[in-house]
Amino acid sequence: MIEDEIRALIAKATNLQVIFANQNGPRPKLPYITLRIDTAPRAPLLEADLSDDGVQTYAAHRDATVELQCFGDGCFETLDDLSQRLKGPSMVAAGYAANIAVYAVDAVQNIPVLRDGARYEPRAVLDIGVRYTKQHDEDVGLIKTVQGQMTLHDHGSDLVDTFEATSAI
Repeated sequence: MIEDEIRALIAKATNLQVIFANQNGPRPKLPYITLRIDTAPRAPLLEADLSDDGVQTYAAHRDATVELQCFGDGCFETLDDLSQRLKGPSMVAAGYAANIAVYAVDAVQNIPVLRDGARYEPRAVLDIGVRYTKQHDEDVGLIKTVQGQMTLHDHGSDLVDTFEATSAI
């Protein structure tokens, strides 16, 4: 799933644990990063050439906004470092290998969170834009034979003929 691929890419850019946001379970040891995919609008559908078996591949690009939140000491520095690493050649190559391109990296925001109504915990937030492609195949079938009839008009005389075209497959 693309969510797992995006999480794996982010995890390669940091030494902290990266988990999905808004999950049930015990809270990890600080510091850690949460990941949430916010939106992923679809671009127009593209059609590939029809295969010899009558299968057509359809694909569409997605531009997703991914929100990263880092909790604990050093969180601002961690996300600031991660934002730079995402643009480095090794991370770009890793992204392309996973069908993911990081096309936008926003500024890191320092937004502490109030815990237990009494004390603040360090938190930093970073939004990134990722682009990926979803595709699927459909068996649309083949037309193997076409039959038709044609009429040619030539100065008062008509030539009527039939034709048949058959695919070599």
